[in-house]
Amino acid sequence: MSDPPAPPAPPEAKRKKRAERRRYVREYLRWLLPHRQAVGGFMLLALAVAGLQMIEPLFQRNIVDKVLLNTTLDYTARITRLNLTGAVFVGVIVASNLVGAWKDYRQRLLNTRVMLSLRRELFDRLLNLPLPQLWERKTGGILSRSCRGSCSSASSRRSASGRSTARCARNCSRSVVKWRSGRRGDC
Repeated sequence: MSDPPAPPAPPEAKRKKRAERRRYVREYLRWLLPHRQAVGGFMLLALAVAGLQMIEPLFQRNIVDKVLLNTTLDYTARITRLNLTGAVFVGVIVASNLVGAWKDYRQRLLNTRVMLSLRRELFDRLLNLPLPQLWERKTGGILSRSCRGSCSSASSRRSASGRSTARCARNCSRSVVKWRSGRRGDC
């Protein structure tokens, strides 16, 4: 026998989840607000690459249907059209790859800027922590208390900007450990 289906979640739980998701989306959009022009440019480049890649099958259809299978054209006209269409097709492929390379470059710059802004925010939070409490805590405890506001939606940010949040936390924890060991005179 199979297990009975799980009872549907109560409406209150659904509302809480929806409200939490909306809060995360608002926080994420607030976090990306300073980078809105770069994000918009990246989206336009992504649309241009997608459009150029959608044109490629149309060239192939045109070559087969209107050049190779067209019986009304003589041999020289067929070769001329084939060469012209092929040259334009190669131009579109080259343009698509150039725009794709430019898009990848802009995405890398955007990811770097976003990661650096997250590091700055985390570092500012670390600087504002009370020092007497820092001495008694482990690095993980320091990071979990310093990231409450800035890293609460780390999973959604990680999916948007790669592994930048995890990398930021790792780098900040290393710097805190080095700072703590330097202050105590330990090596």
